[in-house]
Amino acid sequence: MKPPLTGMRINTIDDMGAAALRLRAMGARNVIITGGHMDPPTDVITPESGADVIALKGRTVVTRSTHGTGCAFSTALTCKLAQGHNLLAAAKAAKQFVETALRNAPVMGRGTSPVV
Repeated sequence: MKPPLTGMRINTIDDMGAAALRLRAMGARNVIITGGHMDPPTDVITPESGADVIALKGRTVVTRSTHGTGCAFSTALTCKLAQGHNLLAAAKAAKQFVETALRNAPVMGRGTSPVV
């Protein structure tokens, strides 16, 4: 298995924050690390304008309709940035969009269903 970009193992929210800061030190202006698998689902963000790591906690949605959540998040984030929102506001909106999509996604077939 290939080591992660930062060379760090990420098991906790603190690990996510440390990895985000390491990515920033490597030259990234802004970093978001998603943690939909965490309990509660938590993303961390290091916006260019601040030195701190900001944790965005969400609510767990129990569903098997989780296919495409990363793509939905990145698309919603990009749309909000294109509308002129700053990174923190865009990330909060994208997280809320995915949470709503998970809550409303239909179950299809027998496997993992997509968010729609």
